[in-house]
Amino acid sequence: MAGSFESIIGFCQDDPACREAYPDLEAQYLQRYEQLQAQPALLSTQALTGSGPYQVLLDGRRLAAALESAMRESARLGLVPSAVLSASNELTAAAGIDEDVNFFIRDQAPSAAFLSITCSYDARLNRTAEISDAARRQFSGANEPTFGRMCESWGVPSVYDQLSRPMDVDLPVLLASGDLSVSGVNDWAGSLADALSDVTVVRVPTMSEDLAFAPPPCLGELRRDFVADPGAPLDVSGCERDVPAIEFVGPT
Repeated sequence: MAGSFESIIGFCQDDPACREAYPDLEAQYLQRYEQLQAQPALLSTQALTGSGPYQVLLDGRRLAAALESAMRESARLGLVPSAVLSASNELTAAAGIDEDVNFFIRDQAPSAAFLSITCSYDARLNRTAEISDAARRQFSGANEPTFGRMCESWGVPSVYDQLSRPMDVDLPVLLASGDLSVSGVNDWAGSLADALSDVTVVRVPTMSEDLAFAPPPCLGELRRDFVADPGAPLDVSGCERDVPAIEFVGPT
């Protein structure tokens, strides 16, 4: 999450209006984090889905969780600088519990399915959270602190080793990655491509976790061309150039 936030700051600095409005966004975010850590606010708020109200302790961890929520959807990225500085405590808290509401709290939350899927793989990865949280405490809200304990109680066997084997296929492969997603920041596509013999990688610089569900039109065209003829050359660089820039929203 720290890497994604730093990338957004870089895009903001390349935009004259955003740079003028938010000259030191990282320091301003850290200041708000420290304030909420020192003086948490207990408040009542509706979730982003409209359910609630819920009682939420808004502290530094919830601020970080709210930042993660804001960066998860590409359409929200332009709001991130403004939200860091001026989002109300109620809105920040609503964003901070967005994942909790979607997976655990609301009546329709698929808690059993969510734990069965994520505990079988992500629980092992989440063991690094203690180290990363200590190093970058202002971003530690991205790691749900009760996740490990829930997975221990749920008791799902780990499939991490089976799913983490190197991919070895003798087929054409098309990979697409949003640069602001977790996999994009960690260059998952590049690591996977190193193990494949015939691979095309599309990196979308201004998209986040929702690339698979809301791709830019040019990526949809590349997919169709690839399915029609997996061996044909693709205009990857043209697609990467045609992706719209992030439209940052000024202070409100």
